[in-house]
Amino acid sequence: MPVFSYRALSASGHPEEATAAASSRQELVSSLSEKGYFVTWIEQHAVRSGRGGRWQWPGGRPGLDEIALVWREMSVLVAAGISLPACLAALRDQTANAQLRAALADCVDMVVQGHSLSAALSVNPKVFPRIVRDIVRTGESSGDLAVASRHLASYLEQTVEIRRKVKTATLYPAVVLTASVGTVIVLVTFILPRFMGLFDSLHVEVPTVTRLLLSLSQLASSRWYVSALAALACVALLRLAGRTPRGRALLDGLKLRLPAVGDIARKLLLWRIGSTLATGLKAGMPVLEVLEIAAESAGNSAYSVALLQAREAVASGEFLTDGLSRTRLFPPLFLQMVAAGEQTGELAQMFEQAAAFYHGEAHAKMAGLTSIIEPVLVIVMGIIVGFIAVSVISPIYTLVEKVGE
Repeated sequence: MPVFSYRALSASGHPEEATAAASSRQELVSSLSEKGYFVTWIEQHAVRSGRGGRWQWPGGRPGLDEIALVWREMSVLVAAGISLPACLAALRDQTANAQLRAALADCVDMVVQGHSLSAALSVNPKVFPRIVRDIVRTGESSGDLAVASRHLASYLEQTVEIRRKVKTATLYPAVVLTASVGTVIVLVTFILPRFMGLFDSLHVEVPTVTRLLLSLSQLASSRWYVSALAALACVALLRLAGRTPRGRALLDGLKLRLPAVGDIARKLLLWRIGSTLATGLKAGMPVLEVLEIAAESAGNSAYSVALLQAREAVASGEFLTDGLSRTRLFPPLFLQMVAAGEQTGELAQMFEQAAAFYHGEAHAKMAGLTSIIEPVLVIVMGIIVGFIAVSVISPIYTLVEKVGE
């Protein structure tokens, strides 16, 4: 349903300005006229064709950046005093993603019928994560939905920023690695067999290294489907293992043990946990509920179990610091900041500072690792291509010597 901004004069001549949803201008003017208002100006809100400049299949699942933008706009509209149905209708009409638009349409219908916004969001849990639903419910309970929406939007925007930085840091190494593997495949599969046919026809003695490459080349060209099936089997096995609790725990532990990358993954986990806890506590959520949400959204089974164990410790009357320290997964600095927050009563602010610290640490580590990986990949690529080139050139020299004799 379109959303209109309008100015009107009441029956007593008092000017008013507001926003309302209506199927058409005429319907809105008629509705206001029945209430005794004289409309002096009316304008329909513009509908955007997309969000953030990022192309996305209209029917696909909405990206986190789109959801973050929705709640940033929601915080502004609610703070401006616009009614909740009108806010939701405006957001619905301005989104290009069909699934998100349908979810917002459900919210409009349910809110108009008298349901709470958190209940309306719960109808589409795949679109709106749990932290969104719970923070909105807390904002409704406290009567300050605008502040809760602002905290939620900041949290989602930080998450989008981190994901974008991770993608940017891994883009160049991924491109170089792909080019390297592609070059080796072309050399071994297409170029090397042609030279080997020439050498065999001229009865040139081929070195052992060259024969080994020739064997690999013949295997790659004649039994390529074996390599493809093996690669697909490995991918399928990893995906199946990730769906079982034991396999997921094994893979999550392996990620944290990888050289260099594991340290970055751990810092990103601490950032996510600290940011989630800070956002929930600032929105006024109980600490037990926030810990449960942080465990659900941690993204690592070991840390999820640790947070649930800490939740049980808090529920039994212990300090959160004690519950976290027993898991032996949180570094001393993180625990010291949590302890300081518990002593001063500023736990949300301390979690926020911890999240900011580990955000900076992870970004610095990613930048340093990227600067090291780039030249290393180029050197490795040069060694591989040089090795193949020498394996081909060596028999050529032998051939030239025979011709000279």
